[in-house]
Amino acid sequence: MIGGLALLCWTMAQPPAGSDPMPAAPEPNVVGIALHHRDPAVDALLDRLEVADAGMTDLTGALVYTRVNVILEDIQTRIGSLKFVVLPPKEAGRRPRRVFLAHFTQYIDPHTKRDEDEQWGFDGQWLIERNAREKTRIARQMARPGEDVDPLRLGEGPLPIPLGQRKAEILSRYDVSQRDVKEGLEASEAVNFRAYVNDAVQLHLKPLRPDESFDEVRLWYRDDAQGRLLPILARSARFDREGEETDVVYVQLVNVKINQGLTLDDVAVAPAGQDWREKIEALPAQVVGEAAQGDKP
Repeated sequence: MIGGLALLCWTMAQPPAGSDPMPAAPEPNVVGIALHHRDPAVDALLDRLEVADAGMTDLTGALVYTRVNVILEDIQTRIGSLKFVVLPPKEAGRRPRRVFLAHFTQYIDPHTKRDEDEQWGFDGQWLIERNAREKTRIARQMARPGEDVDPLRLGEGPLPIPLGQRKAEILSRYDVSQRDVKEGLEASEAVNFRAYVNDAVQLHLKPLRPDESFDEVRLWYRDDAQGRLLPILARSARFDREGEETDVVYVQLVNVKINQGLTLDDVAVAPAGQDWREKIEALPAQVVGEAAQGDKP
């Protein structure tokens, strides 16, 4: 869809029409220069998440993306797979380059169930959405050459399931608490998620500034066989002025595996087909006469 799922999931930044911004959140629940959390259990979880990507070269799993418009009582679910590759940084002191491909093969809403062939991926610079049913391939530049963008980073990418994000950075931007594993999954559309998180841990994050892409996010993690915390579910929500939810997104990962030998070919968005509509939206030049915006997708 033009203007579609990939960009919507990336930004999710504008409140619903007619809503007012949320009031400023409280000061961070941290103490000391090192930004340690007051709750030792939360502090320990954030320490583990900070190193959860150590030695990771790729991640893969089945993907269920559910978006709920509470006001319209509309639920849309897309089912497919996620492939995620970590590349070494090009320069010392830079973050590793992270790229991903989400491929949706089924779409479900209250009135429709159909096979789908929709891809959206990020190559470190371009967010690309390819929809075979609509015969469109759209590339939007999300970063300029040399800029670091992490698609799993909170407040930065389309999938709010951080791995390797620094504890101090999270605590400087979010009020963090550990919650009961079933909290936040009371709605009818979440019935399948409740049993799925039985042996997980949940972190609840609320932005300290009202300019984030969500008003709260809940993150569920589970230990793998090696004791590494891996993401299994994320739930982000926006609220209206009265504190009622207006928009909710669930991102579920199933059968998560790491270091399966994926390459860049495995996370490349397929080219457009014959007679397709293609569109490229580059970022504006930063200065007059700036060179081309890097490699085109």
